[in-house]
Amino acid sequence: MRLQEIMGHVITMILILGLFMVGIGITMWMFEKFQDYYISWQIQLAVLGLILLIFGGIAMKLFQEIR
Repeated sequence: MRLQEIMGHVITMILILGLFMVGIGITMWMFEKFQDYYISWQIQLAVLGLILLIFGGIAMKLFQEIR
């Protein structure tokens, strides 16, 4: 592998890790707030699904190939 390819892989992994950490942080914060206000688990599950869709869409757009 060339140095440029290695650096590309490292940068991609850093972006994936950062996106993962932001997603986990926002999710944990939201669930803490839901627990404070006694929100039902069904709504919490729906919000988790929405968060996964949003971050999945961001990741898909971020890492899609440019044609």
